[in-house]
Amino acid sequence: QNVISLKTLSPNTVHLLRLEYGCLYAISETLKFCFGVPVLGIVCWIFINTVHAFYFVTRYLETGVMEQWRIAVGIVWSISFLLLLFILNLVCHLAGNESKMIICHIQTLVLDTKLPIETKNELKDMNDQLSYLTLKFSICGMFDLNLSFFFSQLCIIASYVILMCQHT
Repeated sequence: QNVISLKTLSPNTVHLLRLEYGCLYAISETLKFCFGVPVLGIVCWIFINTVHAFYFVTRYLETGVMEQWRIAVGIVWSISFLLLLFILNLVCHLAGNESKMIICHIQTLVLDTKLPIETKNELKDMNDQLSYLTLKFSICGMFDLNLSFFFSQLCIIASYVILMCQHT
């Protein structure tokens, strides 16, 4: 759905949108700076607890202790920690993809419409701004929060659980 109709799309409107995006980008950078270390702590906490919960379940299954309530609790904890990790990464991934989709919509506007040249120039400038100021959420600049990070963590969790089971 178009938020702004093509009739009201003027160079001033696009310029105001560019200013607003610049402010939003500055706010996101401030949030990354302020909350990078706490988010790193949360991700590490989730990672450690997920490994522990999966190890807990595999040890009970391996030793033959068939107390269903302990296995059920371990499975619930494992799933809840994975769900937390997935939601955190999914939200950041979707926010980053939204800025990429806006670039595609701007290109469509520039190519397919009969807009005044001033508006097209502002749209091109907005496209350059969005391309340069990409929205990514990272943890202390070490790695980006996205779905590829989530799947990497899944592999690491599985590796740790396998190693822990082999050495006990």
